[in-house]
Amino acid sequence: MNQQAISKLSALLLGMMLFNPACLAAQTDPAPSTQPLSEALEPAENSAQLTDKGYSSYQRALLYASFETPEGDLAAQNELNNAENLFRQAAEKNRSNLRALNLLGEVFALSAQPRKAIGAFNFALQINPKYYPAWLARARVLLAMGLFNDVKMSYLVLARNEPAMAAELMAAIDDWIAKRQNLLPEGTLLEGGLLEDRLTEAETAFIEWRLAQDV
Repeated sequence: MNQQAISKLSALLLGMMLFNPACLAAQTDPAPSTQPLSEALEPAENSAQLTDKGYSSYQRALLYASFETPEGDLAAQNELNNAENLFRQAAEKNRSNLRALNLLGEVFALSAQPRKAIGAFNFALQINPKYYPAWLARARVLLAMGLFNDVKMSYLVLARNEPAMAAELMAAIDDWIAKRQNLLPEGTLLEGGLLEDRLTEAETAFIEWRLAQDV
């Protein structure tokens, strides 16, 4: 075979290799990495970091809601949705993240989902019955739901263990009473500040209990 024929044959073989997908892949694909996947990827956010991010969204939701405008309400709901998602992720990564569970309950409460809120608080308290922020947050929701016996029990628990939180709960109860008073017509107050008309028996008994705490 002469030199010219050899050159043509070499060129043909080179062309076949360059345009053969298998050969091209063999030449261009990098060798499989021996680096562990956890090192090759960016570190995933841990449960505490997700909780902090969710809390930032929750705080922004409170701010937007305070504007009391349709635009503010929409922005607040978007932030609450984001916070809920982040708190759920945080709790999935660490089932013992009580702060994430408690804040998830707060988000549900602010989103007018009281039963879901109670569920989140209860879950946190099942893990640690001495996590008193959940006692306080749950009591506020129970108050809004009119479950007064549970509110009183929560107050007694907080009074024995966290007096400052007990005082916060009592302030919330006083605020509830003031709002109930504003909903009633004039002339519905008894001496001593007890509401009289248009209250259920349970509400009246609860207010009497509250007044007795100051004696």
